[in-house]
Amino acid sequence: MKFASRSSLFPLAVFLAVALPLFFHPSGGVLAKGAFEGYYAKFVHAARPKKAPDVPFLDAWGEKHTLSDFRGKVILANIWATWCPACIVEMPQLDRLQVQLGGEDFMVLTISQDSGGGTAVRKFLDKRNLTNLPIFIDKDRRLGKAFKQSLLPTSMLLDAEGRELGRIIGPAEWDSPEALAFIRRYLPGGGK
Repeated sequence: MKFASRSSLFPLAVFLAVALPLFFHPSGGVLAKGAFEGYYAKFVHAARPKKAPDVPFLDAWGEKHTLSDFRGKVILANIWATWCPACIVEMPQLDRLQVQLGGEDFMVLTISQDSGGGTAVRKFLDKRNLTNLPIFIDKDRRLGKAFKQSLLPTSMLLDAEGRELGRIIGPAEWDSPEALAFIRRYLPGGGK
């Protein structure tokens, strides 16, 4: 019996390392048919909505917050960083999403993992004229770890009760008609 060489197994190992996280998510979710798709992956619905972790993170002024502070609204919690190329691409789209749907029932909650804290994030947003996104920091990645987030960006959709409905790993075109329609399905009255 002949065994494959290490060099011939390398492409398979790389493929599995990239593909498996896209199909088997820590949320226990399954790929939803006809659901919203990002640039690289589909939105994955949680098998059962479960309470989002209540791990503290900071705002731009150093005040502690948890996700439970935002209960009562549907939240798109986006974990990102200023040095992440895919995050840079989607931040203007998240800003436009907040303009279009943000309000009493919905909020885009951007949470940066930058070690430079609020100052680095504020510079990034100001330079790009992104004025509609809040500044929150998860510098030590506690919230990211609690969400079992491994890649940036990762966006989790939370219902008004603070339960994770699902997530998408990688960037998405958040201001597209498909994304707006997808999110509106979770808003009271369809987000009208």
